[in-house]
Amino acid sequence: MSKIVRNTILLGVSEVLSKGISALAMILLVRKLSPEGFGIYSLAITLTYYFVGFLHSGFYTIGMREVSKFPDYAPNYVKNIFILKIIFGIVSYALLSAIIFLLDKPSEVKSAYLLAGLFLFILVFHIDWVFRGLEKMEFPAIGSILQGIALLVFIYLFVHSKNDYKIAIWGYLLSWLILVTFLNVIFIKKYGIFKFDIDLKTLKEILKLSLPISVASVLIVIYANVNIMVLNIYKGDYETGIYSAMIRLMNVLLLPNGILQMAFFPELSRSVLEGNFNATQRKYLLVDFIVAFFLVFGVFGYSGKAIELIFGPKYLVGELVLRISLVSCILSYFSASLTAATYALNRQSQFLKSSIVGSVVAITLNLLLIPKYGSVGAVISLVITEASVFLSLAYFNRKLNIIHTYTEVVKPFFVGIISILLAKALEIYTNSIIGILVYFMLFWAIAFLTKLITIEQVKKIFSFRF
Repeated sequence: MSKIVRNTILLGVSEVLSKGISALAMILLVRKLSPEGFGIYSLAITLTYYFVGFLHSGFYTIGMREVSKFPDYAPNYVKNIFILKIIFGIVSYALLSAIIFLLDKPSEVKSAYLLAGLFLFILVFHIDWVFRGLEKMEFPAIGSILQGIALLVFIYLFVHSKNDYKIAIWGYLLSWLILVTFLNVIFIKKYGIFKFDIDLKTLKEILKLSLPISVASVLIVIYANVNIMVLNIYKGDYETGIYSAMIRLMNVLLLPNGILQMAFFPELSRSVLEGNFNATQRKYLLVDFIVAFFLVFGVFGYSGKAIELIFGPKYLVGELVLRISLVSCILSYFSASLTAATYALNRQSQFLKSSIVGSVVAITLNLLLIPKYGSVGAVISLVITEASVFLSLAYFNRKLNIIHTYTEVVKPFFVGIISILLAKALEIYTNSIIGILVYFMLFWAIAFLTKLITIEQVKKIFSFRF
């Protein structure tokens, strides 16, 4: 358990700092670009996402899983994954360029899309999965913080008007380049420079294991981002910008989900071999959903205040979108936690099936709802899609003894709903600031009283020595 605590702390500190800094950069960018400019920027980045899953996600997950089991083979995995990703990167950019050429957009906007696509080549050499598999979380932590700082500084210094979306894309690329360069320098210092000799047996094995995850990841991107594409086609850059801003705010709430998933995943993988998988899964779910319900109920209760403070009054038109998206946020915690379990159990093909279900649901609902309801239709389709992914994944894994572990989420749910209702009731006689403080204190007080969290657990975390 001490390694999980260490990983969680390192990942937590680094992700909060790096993503917090990146969030500040995005807030600054949203204010400077205006909804139209941010809509163009968001779509440019979103187009690259359709290829990131196939280029990166499968290799990332399998590489991290195998390195956590066989640390001595890390250089061999890196070498072979580099070879595969170089090939996939070239093909991906060629396909992206062809798609952009066919779009009915001004040449200036198309050039911004092509520029954003260069991210695919940077991603080829992204190797933080090695350090996560080896449980050397400090290196991705430092790199992520450097990335966040670089992005914030660049936007502050160089983005000045609503037409600077292309400059903002350059900042995005530069920040990722800094992270990737840092991690590769650390890796070379430890393992040296290796030759890119071809090991067909290892290449085939990695490709075989990665392919179901890669295809599933592409489908995830489709069902998670097709709404932005369809919304832009039917409603234009302004509504796309409003919707994208609300979804980015929701994604901040998913940050702990990613932190805990990465922190627990090596332990989940080993627990399969050690025979204590269910116990580890229960610990993971309890911590994950305490944080999830605390954040989601808090933002739901004070969504207007959050939007006005972060993005400014002109984005308050997106409050309904944000509130509905919070349902999707909770469902994402469910599906992501079950996905981690299926990957650890080497059942990635089941996730591929659920991703197919999600993609079909997403494409169908977005084409039906967005033309009539715009951004509200887009976020409703997102909620239903996330629900379909989790439910189908649970169905495909129904024979495994893991679904019953989700009873752990009941207590955090009731703690969250009781806390926000009492805080909002008190707010009637005081003000929002008092309400927020009451919510914060009530949630954690009830969590302690119901023994969701204990003094011993807190002491263990804060007394941990790195």
